[in-house]
Amino acid sequence: MRLFRRPEAWWALLIGGIAGALAGFSPLAAVGVLFGGITVGLVLFGADALLLGAVAVEPWTDALNFPSATISIPKILGFLAFAGWMFTVITGRRNLRFTPQMGWAFAFLFVTLLSLMFAVYPSAGSTETVSYVLYIMFLAIFVQSIRTQREIDRCLGVYTFAIAVGTFYGLATFTAGVAHLASGPIADPNDYASTLAGGLPLAAYFARYASRGRWLWQIGALLIVATLLATLSRGAAVGAVVVLLWAFFSGRISLRVIASIVVALAIGGGVGYLLFKPVIDEHLQEKSAIASTNVVSREAFWTAAIHMAERYPILGVGPNGFTVLAQSYVQNDPIVLENPETHNTYLQILAEGGILGLGLYLGFLISTAQALRTAKRLALAAGDRRGVDLADALMAGFIWTLVTMIFITRQLSIPLFLISGIAGSINLARAARSEDELYAVVPPRPALVSAPPRPAIAPPPAG
Repeated sequence: MRLFRRPEAWWALLIGGIAGALAGFSPLAAVGVLFGGITVGLVLFGADALLLGAVAVEPWTDALNFPSATISIPKILGFLAFAGWMFTVITGRRNLRFTPQMGWAFAFLFVTLLSLMFAVYPSAGSTETVSYVLYIMFLAIFVQSIRTQREIDRCLGVYTFAIAVGTFYGLATFTAGVAHLASGPIADPNDYASTLAGGLPLAAYFARYASRGRWLWQIGALLIVATLLATLSRGAAVGAVVVLLWAFFSGRISLRVIASIVVALAIGGGVGYLLFKPVIDEHLQEKSAIASTNVVSREAFWTAAIHMAERYPILGVGPNGFTVLAQSYVQNDPIVLENPETHNTYLQILAEGGILGLGLYLGFLISTAQALRTAKRLALAAGDRRGVDLADALMAGFIWTLVTMIFITRQLSIPLFLISGIAGSINLARAARSEDELYAVVPPRPALVSAPPRPAIAPPPAG
C-alpha cells in the first residue's frame, strides 16, 4: 500500500504497537509512550503542523501560562516547531532561505547577547533573552516554511481565527465584571489591544477573500472591534486614527469610507452602551479615576529609561535590566509597581540594549515596511488584486502595532515577526514564480550539433 511507503506511517505503527503492548501492564506508561511518540513524530514529520500550533496559541499567551510562565505551552510549542524545522533542513527536505529582515533581526539578537554579557545584572535577563531567541527563530521559521499562497493564507487564517475566538474570553471578562477592561487571553488590556489591532485588518481581508465562510470572518471582525473598544486602550485608538490617515493619504480609502467607519463605530458603540450601560459606566469611572495617575507614572518611567540610556549608551543595562534598576531611577511615581516597565517599547530597548540595540531594531522595522511595499508593488505589476489587498492588510496591522508600542512595552510582539516573515515569504515566492515564468517563456537554446557527413558520390561505371 502507498500509505506504508511513508515513514510517518511506520512510525505510527511502531508507537501504536508499543503503546498497545504496554496497555495491559501499565495504562499510564502506555499513555506516556503514546504522547511522547506523537510529540517526536510531529518533530520528525510534522514541522508545519507544529508551526501552525505555535501560531494558534500565541494570541492566548497568558491564558496558557502553564505549567509555569517560564516553561509555558506557547514556548514549548515554539521550541518543538524550531526543532522540527531544523530536522527538515538537516534531512534536506527544506533549503535555507534568507531575507534582509532576518539579517537585521539576527544582528539585533547578537547585540542583545552582548548586552547580556555586559549587563549590570546578567542573571536577571536570561529569561527575556531566551524569549528574544524564540521570537527571532519564529521569524526564520516563517521564512523557511511558508512558501505558497495557500500556506500564507493558512498561517494567517489560523492566527486571525485564534484572535477572533479569544474575543469571547475577553468580552466575558469585561461584561461579567471580572476585569475592569477586556483581557484574558493576554492579561494586560493594552497588550491585548495591540494583538487585536494587528489581527483586525487580517480579519477584514479574510472576510473578503475567504473561499468559504466569509460571513464567519465578518462576525469575527465585528467581535474584534467590540473587544478593542472594551479594552478602552488609548494607544489602540491613536493607532486606529493613524492607520485611517495613512489609508486616506495613500489613496487606499476615501473620505466617504472613513465617514462610514466612524458612523458604524458610533452606532455599534451606542448599541453596546445601551445593552451594557451599568457595566460600561462602572468601567469608565474606574478608567477615568486612574487615567491621570497613569500618565504621570508613564512620564516617570520614560524619564528613567532615558537616564539609563545616558549612563549606559552603547549596550544599555542589559535585558530585563530596566525592571531590576527602575527603583533607582524612577522619581515621583504615583504607582508603585512590583515589576515596572517603561510602557514604551522603543525606550525600553534603548535602556536595555543601548543605541546599538535600538538602531538595529528600528532597522528591522524599516526593512519589514520596505518588504511590504515591495510585495504590493510586485502584486500591482502582476495584476494580482488579492495580493495588493493582502499587502495593505499586513501594512495596516504593522502600522497599528507600531503605534501601540509607543504606549506599551511589547518588543516581543508576535504580529511584528509574523508580518515580517510573511512579507519576506511573499517576495521570495513572487521572485521564484517570475523566474519560472521566465524559463517557460524563454526556453534554453538547443545545443549545437555537427552536421552529418555528406555521402560520397560513386563514380559512374566505366565504358
